[in-house]
Amino acid sequence: MDDESKKTINTYLAMGISLGITFGTVLGLLAYILLWNIMLIPAGIIFGITIGLAAGYGYGKRRADKTPPKQKE
Repeated sequence: MDDESKKTINTYLAMGISLGITFGTVLGLLAYILLWNIMLIPAGIIFGITIGLAAGYGYGKRRADKTPPKQKE
Protein backbone atom coordinates (compact mmCIF):
# COMPACT_ATOMS: atom_id res chain seq x y z
CA MET A 1 0.00 0.00 0.00
CA ASP A 2 1.44 3.36 -0.99
CA ASP A 3 1.39 6.59 1.00
CA GLU A 4 -1.54 8.03 -0.94
CA SER A 5 -3.71 5.02 -0.09
CA LYS A 6 -2.77 5.22 3.59
CA LYS A 7 -3.58 8.93 3.60
CA THR A 8 -7.00 8.25 2.06
CA ILE A 9 -7.77 5.50 4.57
CA ASN A 10 -6.64 7.65 7.51
CA THR A 11 -8.80 10.54 6.29
CA TYR A 12 -11.91 8.39 6.19
CA LEU A 13 -11.01 6.77 9.52
CA ALA A 14 -10.90 10.22 11.14
CA MET A 15 -14.20 11.18 9.55
CA GLY A 16 -15.74 7.89 10.66
CA ILE A 17 -14.59 8.37 14.25
CA SER A 18 -15.91 11.92 14.45
CA LEU A 19 -19.25 10.97 12.91
CA GLY A 20 -19.37 7.90 15.15
CA ILE A 21 -18.88 10.00 18.29
CA THR A 22 -21.66 12.35 17.17
CA PHE A 23 -23.99 9.49 16.26
CA GLY A 24 -23.19 7.61 19.48
CA THR A 25 -23.79 10.67 21.65
CA VAL A 26 -27.17 11.31 20.05
CA LEU A 27 -28.06 7.62 20.34
CA GLY A 28 -26.93 7.51 23.98
CA LEU A 29 -28.88 10.64 24.89
CA LEU A 30 -31.99 9.28 23.20
CA ALA A 31 -31.65 5.98 25.07
CA TYR A 32 -31.07 7.91 28.32
CA ILE A 33 -34.23 9.96 27.79
CA LEU A 34 -36.27 6.85 27.03
CA LEU A 35 -34.86 4.46 29.65
CA TRP A 36 -33.40 6.78 32.35
CA ASN A 37 -30.12 4.91 32.67
CA ILE A 38 -27.06 7.21 32.67
CA MET A 39 -24.73 4.39 31.60
CA LEU A 40 -26.37 4.31 28.18
CA ILE A 41 -24.62 7.55 27.18
CA PRO A 42 -21.04 6.17 27.28
CA ALA A 43 -22.29 2.87 25.85
CA GLY A 44 -23.77 4.79 22.91
CA ILE A 45 -20.52 6.70 22.40
CA ILE A 46 -18.47 3.47 22.41
CA PHE A 47 -20.96 1.88 20.01
CA GLY A 48 -20.76 4.92 17.72
CA ILE A 49 -16.95 4.91 17.72
CA THR A 50 -16.92 1.20 16.87
CA ILE A 51 -19.36 1.61 14.00
CA GLY A 52 -17.51 4.75 12.82
CA LEU A 53 -14.17 2.94 12.79
CA ALA A 54 -15.56 0.03 10.81
CA ALA A 55 -17.42 2.21 8.33
CA GLY A 56 -14.54 4.69 7.94
CA TYR A 57 -11.97 1.96 7.34
CA GLY A 58 -14.19 0.09 4.90
CA TYR A 59 -15.10 3.17 2.90
CA GLY A 60 -11.54 4.52 2.96
CA LYS A 61 -10.13 1.21 1.74
CA ARG A 62 -12.69 1.08 -1.06
CA ARG A 63 -11.86 4.67 -2.09
CA ALA A 64 -8.11 3.98 -1.92
CA ASP A 65 -8.49 0.99 -4.24
CA LYS A 66 -10.42 3.07 -6.81
CA THR A 67 -8.02 6.04 -6.75
CA PRO A 68 -5.23 5.63 -9.30
CA PRO A 69 -1.73 6.27 -7.95
CA LYS A 70 -0.24 9.66 -8.77
CA GLN A 71 2.51 9.72 -11.37
CA LYS A 72 5.83 11.03 -10.11
CA GLU A 73 7.43 13.55 -12.42
